[in-house]
Amino acid sequence: MDGSEIQIFGNLGRDVDTKYTPTGKMVAEFTVAVSVGYGDHKRTDWFKVVAWEKQAELIGKMCQKGTTIWLRGTPKVAVWTSKEGEAKGQIEISIRDWRILKGGKPREEAEATPYDGDAEADE
Repeated sequence: MDGSEIQIFGNLGRDVDTKYTPTGKMVAEFTVAVSVGYGDHKRTDWFKVVAWEKQAELIGKMCQKGTTIWLRGTPKVAVWTSKEGEAKGQIEISIRDWRILKGGKPREEAEATPYDGDAEADE
């Protein structure tokens, strides 16, 4: 394994957006909300998540807003300046492995056989 790795579990904050790159690779993008702490000290951290090729296809078919997912991948920090001049940042995770823990699309809308996501990303 090269570089760093991160594991999270949380809920999809929106439906999966799938598209193709100019070179024809499928990519899926979505956000995951992770709750941290408890009571008055509870907060939600948001992560942008990217999946490639077969993983992108399966996640797009099997997951939707609200799906609880565990994932492991490579983190990257994106930093930019907002229109108001504020420094902003977000952690983006490129998936290596994943599993649906709860929810997902109804069986008739999803792939017929379960998939646990144990495949290396193509990118």
